[in-house]
Amino acid sequence: MGFDPAKANAYLQQARQIEQTLSEHQELFDEGKFLDFQSVTTTLETEIQRAQQEARKLSIGIVGAMKAGKSSFLNACIFGGKDVLPKAATPMTAALTRIRYSETPQATVHFYERKDWEKIEDNAQKYEEQLNTKYSNYCKIYDRSHADSTEGVCSKQVFERTLFQQDVSEVLKSAKELTQMVGSNSAILEHLGDADVLDGDIMAKLQDYVGARGRFTPIVNYVELEVNLPELEDLEIVDTPGLNDPIVSRSYATRQFLRACDVVILLSPCSQFMDANTVGLMANGLPDNGVRKVIVVGSKLDSGLLNEPKGSFAVASQHALNSYKGQFRNTMQQAMRNNPRRAGIMEKISESDLLFVSSTCSSMARKQKQHQPLSPAENLVLQNLHSNFPDFDETLLSSIGGINKVLKTLEAVRQQKAEIIHGRNNTLLETAQINHLRALDKIQQELSSSRTTLKNSTSEQLLQRTEAIQQVMESSRGKLMYIFDGAAIGCKNKVNQLLPQLTLEQQNHQRLDVQTSSEEHHGVEGTGLFGLIKEHYSYTVTNNRVDVSEVVTNLEHHASTCQNTINQEFQYVFNREQLSHRIVEVVLDAFRKSDMEFDEDDIRLPLQNVLNELSSPEIRFDYTTYIDKVESQFPSGYAENDDIHKLKSLQTRLLNEIDQDMGQQLTAALQMAANMLNKQAVTFADRIQELLCGELEKLQGQIQERETYLAAYQQFDKTIQQMKKQLAQTDSSH
Repeated sequence: MGFDPAKANAYLQQARQIEQTLSEHQELFDEGKFLDFQSVTTTLETEIQRAQQEARKLSIGIVGAMKAGKSSFLNACIFGGKDVLPKAATPMTAALTRIRYSETPQATVHFYERKDWEKIEDNAQKYEEQLNTKYSNYCKIYDRSHADSTEGVCSKQVFERTLFQQDVSEVLKSAKELTQMVGSNSAILEHLGDADVLDGDIMAKLQDYVGARGRFTPIVNYVELEVNLPELEDLEIVDTPGLNDPIVSRSYATRQFLRACDVVILLSPCSQFMDANTVGLMANGLPDNGVRKVIVVGSKLDSGLLNEPKGSFAVASQHALNSYKGQFRNTMQQAMRNNPRRAGIMEKISESDLLFVSSTCSSMARKQKQHQPLSPAENLVLQNLHSNFPDFDETLLSSIGGINKVLKTLEAVRQQKAEIIHGRNNTLLETAQINHLRALDKIQQELSSSRTTLKNSTSEQLLQRTEAIQQVMESSRGKLMYIFDGAAIGCKNKVNQLLPQLTLEQQNHQRLDVQTSSEEHHGVEGTGLFGLIKEHYSYTVTNNRVDVSEVVTNLEHHASTCQNTINQEFQYVFNREQLSHRIVEVVLDAFRKSDMEFDEDDIRLPLQNVLNELSSPEIRFDYTTYIDKVESQFPSGYAENDDIHKLKSLQTRLLNEIDQDMGQQLTAALQMAANMLNKQAVTFADRIQELLCGELEKLQGQIQERETYLAAYQQFDKTIQQMKKQLAQTDSSH
């Protein structure tokens, strides 16, 4: 049987009724578990609406970390080389955009509905309430465990930034961030429920809607971009922000949008191909269900090849591809071990489906075929390929570009469109049912644990267990501080090692190609008496000329190379996995040496929640100001003769400025990381203590009305059982 709308809507109504019952018993379990159930229901509602659409398009999501080259890939592959999307780091690249076919190009900006904004404001208020409650609890625990200390508790602002962020639902964080972005600009809320249609210079106009400082940015739900490309008639493309988008609200919206995608193309730059960070972002960012196929694409293959040792291109190419495949296998195996609950999405990714592309080489191959000039950046890549690999043949550009292989893969996906959509619709209810039951089961586990502890413990026993946990954490405090202090010192030491590398890197980005041309001039000169004798002569004028775009390319490449070098080094300096392992062992060892009975999983979970907030610093360098200086001094786009020396001097000065500014950012980033580690050194034990004691303190408050709460837990547990039975009995098959 096919999709049954009546059955789906009946199930949806059933889920909404369960939601209402759960919301009436919020004091008995963690609110994050309620939001998980609610998220499944919201996704199901959207899926039902899409499934009922006639001739639904196949939805393809483009994902990857920021700077993975998503826009360049789309332009080269999906849009046939046309620059439909900007390649530079513009606000558009960070927007969540649905791209469709239309004979008349335009953009439609969809604002949140008023009911959506009311929910956002309500969640923002819940964020504040949770923050106040947890900060109050933190202060109480800190005062008890630091009675003899002269150092006071951290401020509420510091607590929020360092301790609270990883303990609160992303739904609430997103809501808080959006309301903060609106601030005093509340007049924009009048546009809720509307949609603005943009035409003409669409990209320029969009900056006010999706730019980092755009006036309407906080109330924009998503953007629909319609382009006149027949290739898109049966497809829709979801161009997402980076999975590591620093703006929480966009990151959360991305994951919600991806739930509606049938196929996902995951881009990972070859220079950092499928590293642990990318795989971690993928594991946490992609939905388990709904997505039927994941295609992994190694982007920027040209940059990866140029990182190989100089010599034979064939050898370098084979070595690079083997290396990337090996990296893929290793990180995927590690991800499966670290994220067993995310096995569903991992199993949809196969090494046999790996593809590698270079949008730059694809563009060069296309231009050469059409006898079009290459851009300065493309010329530089071509020169480097010839310089590094004497046997490099330009007929290989199309092969390195890899776009044809991607197009063949997409064509195969197109052929499977009906099967993919049919399969997704047929498992729609089953998927929601499984996720709903999982959410209810987590709630029931919490209820059972709370009820058992409340029933079998006296107020004194709860207090004793709380104090025992405090003592265990106190015994591990010194070792934890030592670990964090060591990591902080490592960050500071790395500054002195990295700064000289920036200056050395300049040597690779100073070359300018001076184009020389000669013109022969002829003249007549009068000689003799009164100049009556005419003599003909000729002379040659030599002109030297440099294209200013070469300087722009050098600046871009130097800044980009330095940024990538620094960020790669950060991964080694700030080895999060190694740091986390040492911390977990210290804490567990302290519990093992105590007289307490404990379950390791009960300790590992809150530990992991806190350790998740540890992240390596990252440099994101904006070099547009340096380019502006070049273009303002040489508006004609070239320098001739004596001005060439001025251009070279300007380039040297700007390269030095980039190094200085990058160095300042590097110092600031590592100092920020060191500060974070130093704060963790003095607060980590308190944080774990608060998480481990939080449930005990909640029960301590309920023990005065023990029988009332025991009855409430028991009755609500029965209600949950009935809910699970009700959902489990629903026929989700077709």
